Amino acid sequence: EGQIRVDKVAVNRHGDGIVSIVVPLAMSGLWEWARTGAGVRTAISVQSVQTMAVSPKGEVIVIYKSGRVHFRGQNGWELIQGLPPPLWNPMFVAFRENGDLWAGTETGLFLQRRASGEWSRSHQYFSDHRNAINEIVKSRDGKVWMATGGGISVAHEDGSMVARPGPGEGPARLV
Repeated sequence: EGQIRVDKVAVNRHGDGIVSIVVPLAMSGLWEWARTGAGVRTAISVQSVQTMAVSPKGEVIVIYKSGRVHFRGQNGWELIQGLPPPLWNPMFVAFRENGDLWAGTETGLFLQRRASGEWSRSHQYFSDHRNAINEIVKSRDGKVWMATGGGISVAHEDGSMVARPGPGEGPARLV
């Protein structure tokens, strides 16, 4: 009675954020806030959120379990049509400092470059245990660190990646 049930929360490093509230029904939907203001309901929806992220510029992407994707940029909210495969069923999405978008799926880790809009896939050979990603952390310098089944991989801003193998796996190498 009187409790709020939160489904998902996403916040950027500046404090801008979005939250999906499920219960109570009178408060259900998406609520956004800017670092300098109070929360405002931006959408009333009964759809369950799969994942969402807030870019450093305050843009928001929300992916629902139904497969619908909404993006809020400078021109407001819009439904994204003709989704690329990385956004069909992502487990998570995250923005880089430059606005590039990471999407992690069961089939790999994908990166959409803001400048070109093109997607690339970060993966090793099919049977390589480095494809099993256990955790992803973004460091302050913009690098993305991934704990994989075969050690640590570090993705740099320029798109290069260095693998730091686990014990007994050999020296660090460029991948």
